[in-house]
Amino acid sequence: MASVSSFISHLNSKFTGGTFQIIPAYSFESLPSTPFATWRVSEAPSEIMYRLDGRTEDAVNNVVIDKANFYEQANISLRVYSYNKEEAFEYARKLLYGIKFQWKYGIIIEGYGIISCERAGELPEKLDEQYLQCYVVNVVVDFNNEVERNIDYLEEVDLTGDVEKTITIKEG
Repeated sequence: MASVSSFISHLNSKFTGGTFQIIPAYSFESLPSTPFATWRVSEAPSEIMYRLDGRTEDAVNNVVIDKANFYEQANISLRVYSYNKEEAFEYARKLLYGIKFQWKYGIIIEGYGIISCERAGELPEKLDEQYLQCYVVNVVVDFNNEVERNIDYLEEVDLTGDVEKTITIKEG
């Protein structure tokens, strides 16, 4: 199932050797070794829209299968950190170029659409006596998830009441 965290996992798979990783923002007690990036959904995901994709009957198992396709959009803020300004910029650029161009086909195959991807600027943060350099890349992705539910047939109905009445049920 497509989600923001699986999108981030896809991005992390592009950086081998453990020298760079993208981790959830505000998820660490001590500062990871640099360079690294954090991610967070910068705005609430858009309203989830869906459409019914049809209904099929499974007569063998006595169920009706309902299918729906849910569409979601997420605004993800990626912040790349390093004590070295050039290194932070280089990894931010790798993310930007990778998402927009190099890895785009693989991202699409995984079920994501890239609505936009842009560098939002530099946000150095003072940490103790030195600055931790930070470059921000904002990405808007969309994804679909198909969901199914089974609706069982009624096999038997018991009616009770005070009034005697005959009920005839026709099949078909």
